Amino acid sequence: MFSTKYYDFDRNNEIAEAKLLEEAVLYRLTSLTHNTPECILNGRGPVATRKRGRFHGPDQLTTYCTNNVLTGICEMLFHMYRALLDQIGSEGDYRLIRREMYTTKCLVVFRVRAIDGLVHLDSEGVERDYQTKVAGTLAVWPDATYGLFDRLNCDFRNHRLNGVMYPSARHSLDKCFALFGDLSEKLLVTDPSQFHRIQIRLQLVPEDHPMHQPPREFSPFKFKVHPSRGYYQVLDVPAFSALVSLGWINPNPMPLAGTVSFLRQPYRSYPSEAVTAVPAP
Repeated sequence: MFSTKYYDFDRNNEIAEAKLLEEAVLYRLTSLTHNTPECILNGRGPVATRKRGRFHGPDQLTTYCTNNVLTGICEMLFHMYRALLDQIGSEGDYRLIRREMYTTKCLVVFRVRAIDGLVHLDSEGVERDYQTKVAGTLAVWPDATYGLFDRLNCDFRNHRLNGVMYPSARHSLDKCFALFGDLSEKLLVTDPSQFHRIQIRLQLVPEDHPMHQPPREFSPFKFKVHPSRGYYQVLDVPAFSALVSLGWINPNPMPLAGTVSFLRQPYRSYPSEAVTAVPAP
């Protein structure tokens, strides 16, 4: 069951040390082909793509996950939008450009054994210990790669840390995690009912998209893509609903389909102000 008590860090953002306690629930949006217990924490995603990321180089084992499903969805939608812009800007193939506008991912819901040796990025301790000014605004730098993060990534790994706990640049609540190395041994699965895979469809939307309706298909050459909103739809409804009833999903309640903003903003009522529910098609 999800509980904030399993994520141990200084809520006053002073101390840098952080850890995941035994039975912490994590969420990872990944491909439909690499989502088994054997590969969910092995960190080989960045190695397979040979691309740099927020806290990894092309050859560094790293697993990215969150403790909030909407955070992961917002992060993925933003990266879809940036990939679409890159394809259009490079005059890529029209079929590839259309493909960047929607995707189906696997939401993996799992628990971990205790993982210590994490660093809380958005803390005064990081500024002091690593001689940087990353806390605050820079901690939510929007691009996936940034020179300061490259340097910190090297420093954290040189200090033999197990990963980074950091705020999402795309969603204001809860945390993201970059876990270093192959941490497959930290996966907590005592029986098959503790490892869950849910298919979710993600789609970019046009600027005039009505937030309470499912998105239509459109051409990004005829209509402007919305730069900060997207749509998701849970495809495995019975399995997801069962996890909600068991308390495995954060936030709870969470609509089965909805329009979300992938811009950070304050919420007076959560998650109702973070996602506009949409009747599933």
